[in-house]
Amino acid sequence: MIRFAVHIILFLGMQMSVFGQLAVDLPMAEHAVLQRDKIITLQGTTSASSSVYVIIDDHRHEASTDMNGKWAISLPPKAAGGPHKVSITNGRNVLTYIDIWYGDVWLASGQSNMEWSVNQSANAIVEKQDAEYPLIREFYVDHEIALSPVQRLTKGSWVKANKETVGKFSAVAFYFARKIWKETNIPIGIIHSSWGGSQAESWISIDAMKNAEHLKAYAASYTPDWFTLDSQLESKIAQRYLDGKNQIPTADDEAKYITDPNLMMTRPATFPMGSWDWKGASAFRGAGYMSTYVDIAPDLPNQPTELSLGSCHCRLQVYVNGKEVANEIGAGLRKFKLPPNTWATGQNYLLIKIGAPLNEGWKEVGIHGKESELSIQAGEFTLPLAGLTWHHIPAFGDKHYYEHWMNNAGSIIYNAMIAPICHYTIKGTIWYQGESNAGRASEYDKTMNLLINSWREKWGKEMPFYFVELSSYGPRQNSNEGSAWAELRESQKKTDDLMPHTERVTTIDIGNAGDIHPTNKQDVGYRLAAFALRNDYGINDIDPDFPTIERATFKKGKALLVAKSYGGKWSVKDENGEIRGFELKDANGKWHFGQATIDKKQNIVVSNPLVSKTVAVRYAWADAPTEANLFGANGLPLRPYRSDNDKSLTEGVKF
Repeated sequence: MIRFAVHIILFLGMQMSVFGQLAVDLPMAEHAVLQRDKIITLQGTTSASSSVYVIIDDHRHEASTDMNGKWAISLPPKAAGGPHKVSITNGRNVLTYIDIWYGDVWLASGQSNMEWSVNQSANAIVEKQDAEYPLIREFYVDHEIALSPVQRLTKGSWVKANKETVGKFSAVAFYFARKIWKETNIPIGIIHSSWGGSQAESWISIDAMKNAEHLKAYAASYTPDWFTLDSQLESKIAQRYLDGKNQIPTADDEAKYITDPNLMMTRPATFPMGSWDWKGASAFRGAGYMSTYVDIAPDLPNQPTELSLGSCHCRLQVYVNGKEVANEIGAGLRKFKLPPNTWATGQNYLLIKIGAPLNEGWKEVGIHGKESELSIQAGEFTLPLAGLTWHHIPAFGDKHYYEHWMNNAGSIIYNAMIAPICHYTIKGTIWYQGESNAGRASEYDKTMNLLINSWREKWGKEMPFYFVELSSYGPRQNSNEGSAWAELRESQKKTDDLMPHTERVTTIDIGNAGDIHPTNKQDVGYRLAAFALRNDYGINDIDPDFPTIERATFKKGKALLVAKSYGGKWSVKDENGEIRGFELKDANGKWHFGQATIDKKQNIVVSNPLVSKTVAVRYAWADAPTEANLFGANGLPLRPYRSDNDKSLTEGVKF
């Protein structure tokens, strides 16, 4: 008779013995929060064709494994509470988990503004003093990509909120959870699965895309092979830079950029500083060309000058009017002393070839630093260059490759970071994403409708889905210029209007025009929580609804806007009581800033003495509508609005 000695080794939530292994799939782990009042599925692996038992509070549940050793057990609903002890055994090995609580599990997903941590949020030191909530717990899903759906996570743990740990929690998710806990005393589990800079399409399965009109062609062409996907990405990026042409330039073709400005100055315009990953060349790793025209005053050419080109660790080759004036490898702030007569009076063609980065920690092509570090200096005179119109294109003719990261292809984040947690029962989702989709804003509503519906097929058709409307970042344009971010907010509105059990949180008032990551994550979390408290917990102490313009009528030069200001009268955040943020379109199609007043019926009246006939009106229609200052009585901002159906800036731009 052989005596079996069971040696239990705790490793990534699994225990193994010499007779094989018994494992339960994450996120089930020590300190887990399980969804209250719903059937819970636990699953894992062990020996093929055997039995597995789950014991919780002395109740035993049994399942058999399949030929591959997979098992799954459904546990009956339980009310909120704990702690519970869960034991799982195959008759030889035992996994024991303590401190398991039933509560509400929320998935927190999206891109960097969801990923932004408590440590990075405003007043982090103070906030961490109010973080001792052992029944608020976060499970962080590591950044991973995969070409096909992954069945199980390989690492991760539940972390209890306290002042030492909470700094790494998603700030939006923690402030959301803390508000709900304070109002309900229900344990809250956050599964945090987000990735900064990620596009929405990467979070959707290929199977779901096959049934979507705007993505089915992509799904049909999708091949789970990196060589093929890299080739497709190269073709996509090249067409973007080459006016839709398929002929990728050679090194000899690109050498002509130096002397022929017509070849460069028709390339896409860009802000000169920053990674090209966000300028249309995502994942491209190699060199690139950047050019502009510089107007030089008559007295400057005969002086020595210093050309400052920001920071990078790479070779920089600098050409002025087709002549090489610098060719150096360096790191940090790059400055080049140029002799007299380098520049000509009037217009000069400046071209820079930016070499592949030599710093292992920074692989993206581009120059970085402050705008003031891009300039021409002659004595005490400085000519800023950051505000000029720059054009750029990757150096396709040089050696290059494509890094395998989250935006290389659709579905690859879903496969690795959503598919393996779909078995884990949740209450709902909070979502903060859209910045990376602004360039194709006009189709974003279709993409989000697909994402929500496909996730609900996994987690339940009634799953609440609460999302954050894009905040304020970038320039304060007028509607004559157009705004991709405003168009994306409009797409988010369409999703909110169409999809049941969704709510949209407006945040234009708490953004930062100079920083895509506003630090006020508290109000974002609280506004999300207010909707959840009303809709899912029956708590109505906080009015979560945002003032909304319902319709517009026009009479001569005026626009009359009927809007809901929840809670009563309007509030104007301006020392002089001036209402700003409105624009009127005249009969010739030109937009003008509008002057607004509130009438006795709390309707908004907008006019401009230069507009004799108004045909349309807009409010907060800009990347950063910082002038918008009309608020409801509940303190929430009036949502962006437009009455027209003019062609969108992003119309026709496809994934």
